[in-house]
Amino acid sequence: MKTKFVLTILTALLVLSLYAQTNVGGTYTSDATWMISGSPYNVISNVGIPDEITLTIESGVVVNFNSDHQIIIHGSLIANGDNDMNIVFNSNVSGSAMILFQYTNLNNSSLSYIEINGPKSGISLSTNTNDNNSGTLTINNLSITNSKIQTNGNDSFAEFVINNSSLTNTIVIGEYPYKSETIEINNSNITGGEIISDSFNKGIFLNNATISSTLIKVACGANVNISESIVSEASFSQNTGSSPGDDNCLNIDGSHLTNSQIDMPVSTVNINASNFHYNSDFSELSCIVSGNGIIDSSNFIGNGSLIAIERGYTIFYYNNNNPFTITYCTFTGFGTDIKINAGDQYGAGNGPVSVHYCDFLDNPVNYIISNHSPYDASATFNWWGTTEITEIENAIYDYWDDMSYGQVFYTDFLSGPINPPVSGQTIYNDSNYDISIFPNPFSTETKLKTSDNFENASLTIYNTSGQVVKKVNNISGPNIKLGRDNLPNGIFLILMVQDNKTIMADKLIITD
Repeated sequence: MKTKFVLTILTALLVLSLYAQTNVGGTYTSDATWMISGSPYNVISNVGIPDEITLTIESGVVVNFNSDHQIIIHGSLIANGDNDMNIVFNSNVSGSAMILFQYTNLNNSSLSYIEINGPKSGISLSTNTNDNNSGTLTINNLSITNSKIQTNGNDSFAEFVINNSSLTNTIVIGEYPYKSETIEINNSNITGGEIISDSFNKGIFLNNATISSTLIKVACGANVNISESIVSEASFSQNTGSSPGDDNCLNIDGSHLTNSQIDMPVSTVNINASNFHYNSDFSELSCIVSGNGIIDSSNFIGNGSLIAIERGYTIFYYNNNNPFTITYCTFTGFGTDIKINAGDQYGAGNGPVSVHYCDFLDNPVNYIISNHSPYDASATFNWWGTTEITEIENAIYDYWDDMSYGQVFYTDFLSGPINPPVSGQTIYNDSNYDISIFPNPFSTETKLKTSDNFENASLTIYNTSGQVVKKVNNISGPNIKLGRDNLPNGIFLILMVQDNKTIMADKLIITD
């Protein structure tokens, strides 16, 4: 009987421990630790952590928000889970941020291996009521779903940094009205949701990120910066109230974008050393629409009747003198490579348009350059795919087709292509085929393999001058052996086309 009684007591204690929970609220007057033995913690009123007070949350703790309350940090928050046991913040309601940082030095807080589940907003810096923070809030290994991350400082110099994280169907926003904190997201996956640099936000920086099916917005006086990232099925837009000269700016550097439209007709778009690919699934008319900017050393691969780059729309009033420049770029597979609009003009009108040292590798369905503005455009030192003047003129739409438009000055054209493929990662690989090249570099022979069979595909190899040096047609089966033949050492661009669709574009490197 005694043994049975002891077992009953132990079982009761185990059940109680399994169902232990702690209700929390109010302002703490000394340091506190939320331990896993008291988990879950139910926030039933605002939890206040004053200056010089620290709240520590142990690994594995679950924090529940069943009403619209917050943990407000004026002191410090130490919440470090681990790879096996995250710290979890759950909500059943929408509303204000679960964790709000105000008036604090963010350097004194530490967060890692955190999981946040909405619909309630997740983390906020400040509330736009002169409650700025200082320092940098860094979160490592964050997993956030159906929630929100926001900065709200007023001309704040604080920063919000997120590393090695996963953001799903979540809004990331640097809020209006005035110079809210920068947000930096590194080495992370962003799926769905929105990235918004609202008016006068100091900037959102996405580095080494994988971004898919995400809406990215840039408002007046704000900026979004994407570096060394892979972007697919994304949509870039400007704030609906954006005006010319507001300096809303999108910067893309060293990145690879697939089926992603940039629709920012009065904004600045700067692109450097990047690759853009649009296949038959892309349904918009224009791929990149910008008011001004510099597009340099990038590749553009289209499929069908698309417009690769369009300067503004005719329904917008530009009224600024900012130039639009395209240099050292390569275009293939579009209906129109570059279209120039002007809109209704007031004041100074548009800044100059220049297209120099570009390679147009095929003859578009419509035009290489189509000038629909009353201003002349400079397009010298380009390779037009031909040296025949009549053929070049037929590839240009300007004053000589409609006298209400300006001319495109194209003389001093090149006798051959000059731009090598952009170096770095794979330029493009259709996910339906998952094509690999091994070995690469190679000296005598390499093999291309696919997860599915090639069906009457064709392969073309270009040298760094854009000249075709090898072509193989009628490729079928799961792989193809590719011999070096008489090709010299160097870097080449290899394209594979199947059913009139580019399924792979990559570098090919030959060495001895």
